[in-house]
Parts: sequence; structure tokens; C-alpha cells
Amino acid sequence: IHKTRHKNGPIIGEFRQPSRHLSTAESIRLIETFGIETPDGLTRAPAGTLNKTTVNRYLRQWGYDRTTLSRQPAAVRFQAEQSNECWQFDLSPSDLKHIKKMRYLGIEVRTHLPSGSDGRRVTARAKGKVERPFRKIKEMHETLYHFHEPEDEANAWLLNFLARYNAGEHRHESHSRMDDWLQNLPASGVRAMCGWDRFCTFAREPERRKVGPDARVSASGVLYEVDPDLAGEEVVLWWGLFDQELYVEKGEKRFGPYAPVGGPIPLNHYRSFKKTRTQARADRIEELAGRIGLPRAAMEDRPELAAFNPPDAVPVKAFEDPDPFQEFNYPNPIAAKRAISHLLGMPLAKLPPEQLGQINAIVAETLNKQEVIARIRACLNPTLEENRRVE
Repeated sequence: IHKTRHKNGPIIGEFRQPSRHLSTAESIRLIETFGIETPDGLTRAPAGTLNKTTVNRYLRQWGYDRTTLSRQPAAVRFQAEQSNECWQFDLSPSDLKHIKKMRYLGIEVRTHLPSGSDGRRVTARAKGKVERPFRKIKEMHETLYHFHEPEDEANAWLLNFLARYNAGEHRHESHSRMDDWLQNLPASGVRAMCGWDRFCTFAREPERRKVGPDARVSASGVLYEVDPDLAGEEVVLWWGLFDQELYVEKGEKRFGPYAPVGGPIPLNHYRSFKKTRTQARADRIEELAGRIGLPRAAMEDRPELAAFNPPDAVPVKAFEDPDPFQEFNYPNPIAAKRAISHLLGMPLAKLPPEQLGQINAIVAETLNKQEVIARIRACLNPTLEENRRVE
């Protein structure tokens, strides 16, 4: 079994993770411990038969290295018959970490001195402590999804892997990773995460653009129609990474959300190049990966895992919603009164003293938009009905 996607070793298989791979040592462990299910039955290598250095040397000799197999095919350049005929969406690192507005999320960005800027002293460098465990999960766990695509058991499989990983020895301490985490918990508890829907609203990427004279901006052929007062202005667009809504920032004012005013156009078929020998070899390897399998015990059983005692209840600190675009709360009582005046369709100074006192009491108690509007409608319902009759 010699399916590889990495120059340093073979890969048992992969599932929707083209750049992820199993290391040679992990592949040998799976083959020797659990075996591989082939059309001819379960094949298991005797312990000590496979050597990492020998396997790597033969894979490079046979051309099954990552550089050769992952080489991009020849580009096909085509001319679309109509505008906006080809659509593409890419995820890129957010630029929020480079601007002062990142403070909305309560994150403090600290940078070290550039190399050679502090005399003979060696300045700090990134150590990859965050990326390392993520890479371990992707390479040692998600790669095995090629054999068994998880459904309801996805969380159980991930928890099984994390239990084995966290029970392993710490890189520097004399105890496990889990024990080190428990010993260093903050006194106030770990901070809770917000919900996915709430995360989608402020997971945005900024871009400085100039609004067209028709109060529209476009991105990859998608048109957004913004406030007419922004026509011809240079603004900051806040693109949603997980939704189609757009927010616009001009100075200290924020506008939105805005939805797209157009839709995609289907793309016609076009001719592609004939597959090269390297691509054909990669296809054969893909076909082989579809025929071999891995016992489910490799995902569910961990015979080498020592007894793991889950920790007791961990204190949790509630999530504090930053609400950077004031979607749920008015920034101050003046803004709340301005919105109430717009709702009533008249200046607040024209209201009777008792109604003005009710408004002051409401905005003094809460600035939540829904609560303020609901209480205003309940208290000033006759005034609203009178305004509707006048209109």
C-alpha cells in the first residue's frame, strides 16, 4: 500500500483534505495495529517489518512524492460569453488584526521587535504553538475520514482522538497536556463562545472602496445598493465571511446591513487539456484509496490509551457580545431617542411631559433595540395611531 501525498511518507487516505496527510510513522502504526481492508481481505503488517526511512526512500524513488502528485494541471484560459459568468469564493485571513477596530473583540495584538533592531539580542519569533495541535488533528484524525465518513458519531470520534492526544505527555512538563491545562485555568473560569449565528454577523473582512455614483458597489460581479448619501464616497466595506450581508463604514458612522441586488449566471462547459501521465497516476492512486479501507476500530478503539478521567465541572465565564455594528443595542441614550423620534415621526419636544418622562425612563433602563421599541409601542400606542391617521 503506497498511496502518498507527502514527500516524507505514505498516506492511508484522505477525505476532502487534499493538503492533509498522515505521517509515515502514523501510517505504519495503523497498518501494524489495525491493518488495512483490501478487496482481498484484511492485510496487516507484522510489527517491526516496515521502517520509516526505507518507506520514504522507495516512495521518492517511485515518484509517489507530494511535489509530483500535487502538481497543478495546465491552466485552461477561457473567455466568458457574458459578464459575471464565472463566480468564485475564497476564504482569506482577516485583516482585522491589523487595525484598531480589532478591539471590538477584546483582543490585544502584540508584536515583537524586528530581527536585528535590538542590538545583539535575538528578538522573539513565532513558535506555532496554536497551529501545531490544529495540524495534528487535521493530519492524524481528519485524514482517516476517507475510510469512514462520520455522521452522528463525528463528535464521538473527535472526542476519542482528543482524549488520546490530551492524555499524551506535555512537550516540556512532566505531566499530560490535560493536567497542564487544568492546573493553569484562570480564577474566573474559561470564557464561553458565542453562538454560530452571532459569530457570522461580525466575522467580517474590511476593504476600502469608493461607492459608485449610483450608490452601488460590486464584488466579483455581485452588486450591493447602499445608502444614497454614500454615493461617490470612499468608505470601508465589511464583507461577511459566512453570509451575504454587507456593512459600510464612513468615518464614525456605520450603515447596513445590505443584501445583494443581483444573482449569479450559470457557466457553460469549456474544453480541458488531456490528462498527463502524472495526473493519470494520481487518479489511479485515488481509485486505490477508494477500494482500500480501515477498520472502524482505528476510529473507536484506542488500546494504547491509558485510563482517562474527565475533569470535573470547569467554571465558565459568559460570552460578552461586542456588538461592533450596534445591531442589538443603541450606542447611547441620544441615539435611542433619535430612533424613537424617527419611529413617532415627530420631535420628542412636542410630546406631553408625561410621555417624555416615560421615554427618559425607558432609555435609562435599557438600550436594547427590540426592548426599547416594544416598550415605546406599548406606552405611546395612541400617539403612533394618531400619526398614522394624519399620514
